[in-house]
Amino acid sequence: MKKLIICNTYYQLILGIHMKLSLFNNDNVELWLSDHSNNSEPVAQRLKALNLFSDIKYTKNKNFVYGYDNNIIKDMRDVLTYSIGKSKQSNIDFFDEIIFFNLELQLFAINDFYKRNGHHVKWSHYEEGILTYKNTFCSSNRVKYTMKLRKLLGKNDIMSNIASYYCMFPELEEWHKDWEFIKIPGITEDIDELKNILNYIFDYTPKKIKYKYIYFAAAPKSDALTKEEFELVQKIIKIVGKDDLVVKMHPRDTNDIYKKNNINIMENSYIPWEVIQLNWDKENITLLTVNAGAFMNISALIDNNVKSYFIRYDSENMSGSLSDKINQVDNMLNKLHNIGLANNVQAVRLEDLKL
Repeated sequence: MKKLIICNTYYQLILGIHMKLSLFNNDNVELWLSDHSNNSEPVAQRLKALNLFSDIKYTKNKNFVYGYDNNIIKDMRDVLTYSIGKSKQSNIDFFDEIIFFNLELQLFAINDFYKRNGHHVKWSHYEEGILTYKNTFCSSNRVKYTMKLRKLLGKNDIMSNIASYYCMFPELEEWHKDWEFIKIPGITEDIDELKNILNYIFDYTPKKIKYKYIYFAAAPKSDALTKEEFELVQKIIKIVGKDDLVVKMHPRDTNDIYKKNNINIMENSYIPWEVIQLNWDKENITLLTVNAGAFMNISALIDNNVKSYFIRYDSENMSGSLSDKINQVDNMLNKLHNIGLANNVQAVRLEDLKL
């Protein structure tokens, strides 16, 4: 079988590598890595040098996917182009299966190209961390408008053709029961090989972390939510001390609010947390966040007793989207605890936090 795995985030990349080592060990697998995460180009180059995949392609489509620096006229032109099936698609092999998380315009181009050439492909979805379970597809407004227009024109929307869903914990997934749920083997089966590959491609050398507390900033979001989270970090600092806390920035975040206020920032924050915690033996460090799911993901996958807390606090200015995300985190954490996973991770109110 010839397969393509499309990765836009580092978690997707980690999962793609693990799937190649386990499920697809005997398959011909190509991987695409985009520029959505910081420092991703050298990561792609180092991965290519390992010859683990039949090919590695680095795609610069961050601006295109999210519409940065684009104007309304260009956005409308893209929607029309990908809706009527006139987008140019070249240098694409005929894959038997394409596995993706983000729904992107390029997928419509591939679909239309295959249709014109009479090629059948199996479309498959895969998880992007525990907090993506029971979620809708992550897509841009241009994709949403393109899907609506394609539906009016009677053209395929890809989603209706999805046959399989790859995830670590099928028992936690509650949507699209019409799909074939394929369990991804636990990472402990190839943990040493996986760890060595990840350390190499991220140029990571395990070393002692000098801070007692690590706060995980959430994924890039609005300035209002960033300010709200920054205010929480200031409250935590009053409890634990400024010199003992470091902020782990999200790999796709370029916000400098913490740096501007002389708050410690973890060196090489672009390195996924999963890589760092995979290399830990026993560390006397406490992990803190509001809604970043990185340490919940890895804690569910490996036997690790790192103390980890999702902080709960009252805020008159809390947005509906943040409140929804917090509820989602708490619900998933309860589900994990019910099946005996991630028991080192707890949700506590800020005033009840005992450090």
